[in-house]
Amino acid sequence: MTWELVLILVLAIPVILFPVAYVWYMNIGGLVAIVRRRRQARAAGKAAQAG
Repeated sequence: MTWELVLILVLAIPVILFPVAYVWYMNIGGLVAIVRRRRQARAAGKAAQAG
């Protein structure tokens, strides 16, 4: 492997992976928010039934 190819790979890989990682992070954040809302709704429903 020539040094030019190594340099291109070192520069290109973060440029390609950053948007992928950002979209992945946003999807995981959305799933976590949905789970939290469901837990809160379930706890509120149980509290309303008990009270």
